[in-house]
Amino acid sequence: MGLTARETLERHASAAIAGDMDTVLADLTPEIAANIGPVAEALAKVNPTSFEIMDEAKEGANYVFTYRYIGKDSDLKLKTVWELQGDAWKIVAAEPL
Repeated sequence: MGLTARETLERHASAAIAGDMDTVLADLTPEIAANIGPVAEALAKVNPTSFEIMDEAKEGANYVFTYRYIGKDSDLKLKTVWELQGDAWKIVAAEPL
């Protein structure tokens, strides 16, 4: 069995902090990837060194996470919806908070 939604989020956030954009983009649906520019720009400004999961909720078959990337001088809070597609969890909605 693959990763849980939470484990996938933890891997995703760690990849974002490490600058591993291939892993980050692989977690996005094509629709989200095409529109991720503003979130990516905001994340780059934060230059995160860690992240914190603030809330996790199951909505039907999906999981909704609220979390924040923490940088030296600022942070970025996000809400993402994860859907199991095949055997992998994918972000199907994302918004800054």
